[in-house]
Amino acid sequence: MRIIRTRNFQENTRISVIVPVYNAEEFLYDSLGNLVNQTFRTLFPHHGMEVICVDDASTDRSLQILHQCQSQFPDIVKVLHQDQNKGPGAARNRGLEMASGQYIGFMDADDLIDVTMYEKLYVAAGWGKINRNIEEMADVADCAIEMQRGDWKGCVLYTSPDYFGMLDDDGRSQLIVTPGSIATRIFKRTLIEEDEVRFRECEMMEDLDFLRLLLAKASSCAGVKEVLYLYLDHKSSVSYRPYDCIFSDYENVIQATYNRLSPLPNYEG
Repeated sequence: MRIIRTRNFQENTRISVIVPVYNAEEFLYDSLGNLVNQTFRTLFPHHGMEVICVDDASTDRSLQILHQCQSQFPDIVKVLHQDQNKGPGAARNRGLEMASGQYIGFMDADDLIDVTMYEKLYVAAGWGKINRNIEEMADVADCAIEMQRGDWKGCVLYTSPDYFGMLDDDGRSQLIVTPGSIATRIFKRTLIEEDEVRFRECEMMEDLDFLRLLLAKASSCAGVKEVLYLYLDHKSSVSYRPYDCIFSDYENVIQATYNRLSPLPNYEG
């Protein structure tokens, strides 16, 4: 029996952005500042956007900063707190249970986004129009991401416009293997909820197979070839872990991706 969870749902909420937070006090003022000041809010000032911050048992001032932001922007910011540190997968899953938007976005607490990002993604999802019915809009919309670290600094990743539009099996398969991030995209909430897709918990790189499963289910993709997301790699990130650990993580991701895709039509093992 499928259980339908009750949400504080606003029918006209367009986008929910979920932000897992753990010991990010150094970055929160900048990252949240660009998030709560999105130009998208001027297009839909009433329940157009909600920001769900999930504090994952931080030991610094992160939770205090989140509550300050919530006090300043009570109409859009929700703060959830976990008593135990469970990792970003569990934090994002908690946010998904509370999300009410027609589209879901994800942002890391220590990165930066352009203040126009969600407006441009939403317009792209509407195939250039702002007031389309949700049924007529793309399942996924994407933007470019710029890496800001060492040898990767200045490297830009983006989805080829060749994959913008309705997706056939070949286009969908190519999209799945294209490098990308959940943080540069918005996804229709129905795409996530129809099979109750969730992140793996207590594991590294838990977002990679989540992304590929959603892309495998998508019927259409839109986007903008413009850098709207800055990936600010820090010493605490997975990129600085020992190589043997990283390779082990990738093995787990490959197996998890296979396990999640193989039951789908056209992806049998």
